[in-house]
Amino acid sequence: MDEQIAVRFEHFTFQYYAQAEPTLHDINLEIRKHEKVLIVGPSGSGKSTLAHCINGLIPFAFKGKIEGKLELDGQDTAGMNIFDRSIKVGTVLQDSDTQFVGLSVAEDIAFAMENDCVPQEEMKRRVAEVGQIVGVDSILGSEPSEISGGQKQRTTLAGVLVNHAEILLFDEPLANLDPATGKTAIEIIDTVHRTQNKTTIIIEHRLEDVLHRPVDRIILMKEGRILADTDPHSLCASSLLVANGIREPLYLSALKRWASRSPPTCNRGIWTPFACPRTAWSSTGPGTSGRPLRRRLPRGKNCCGWRTCPSPIWDRKTTYPPSASPCARGR
Repeated sequence: MDEQIAVRFEHFTFQYYAQAEPTLHDINLEIRKHEKVLIVGPSGSGKSTLAHCINGLIPFAFKGKIEGKLELDGQDTAGMNIFDRSIKVGTVLQDSDTQFVGLSVAEDIAFAMENDCVPQEEMKRRVAEVGQIVGVDSILGSEPSEISGGQKQRTTLAGVLVNHAEILLFDEPLANLDPATGKTAIEIIDTVHRTQNKTTIIIEHRLEDVLHRPVDRIILMKEGRILADTDPHSLCASSLLVANGIREPLYLSALKRWASRSPPTCNRGIWTPFACPRTAWSSTGPGTSGRPLRRRLPRGKNCCGWRTCPSPIWDRKTTYPPSASPCARGR
């Protein structure tokens, strides 16, 4: 038994009783302790089903046929009940409202400790401690209806941390958050991961938002199977994301488009990334201010004075340095 493995799937297959085909097919996966892992995939790929297997909603809430083996911290889950799972795995769902059980933020954070009969003074101390970690210490007395979606996410995370679960599972935590709030949520998750030394599993399809902070590995799923288990750099450099319906980060798309642009052309030794059309408006090159000068051309002429223009269409919005005028010849 490897004591450094937090979660291990061995030839794991799961099929809901209501479905004709398995949702998960022969999953083999190891997540080491203190790792931060992102699981991505298109809708219907089995991401949430995998999460439910880890936190115990499968098989205790959602029934089905299980084949293979799942271990948490070296212990076979076949012999664990839902209470044992909840001690090891803390879950933050995409809809925080479904996890709110207290009349105030502080009561919601303290809910697990109340069930464990923790002394009140110890309870207050731990609520204040985790509230400061996730940034809700100033709203502990607020009701659920008085706080934002992002603050509800933080409150749910605090309720998980207060129970000292070693594995933190986030099932699409950005689903109901705008980009700015989602960015803040990812920063909080990263801070908790680093400062609390937790094993962190994030299930999310908003890849660019999650990569706002580093992750150790990305697992790509499709149709209930694992297609890739690699580091972020290798996955983003491949074509797997786009091929499997995952939108790659916009900065990657911009870099790829820039790298595939047409190389500059040369008009008889003069650098000309763009040249003029042989029609109405064009340019005679930059003036003293560095901006292009424009003049009316006779029909059939171009600004270079050539009978034909060998370069691509002149972009009138482009500004050239004085040494790189597209019309330096023929003036």
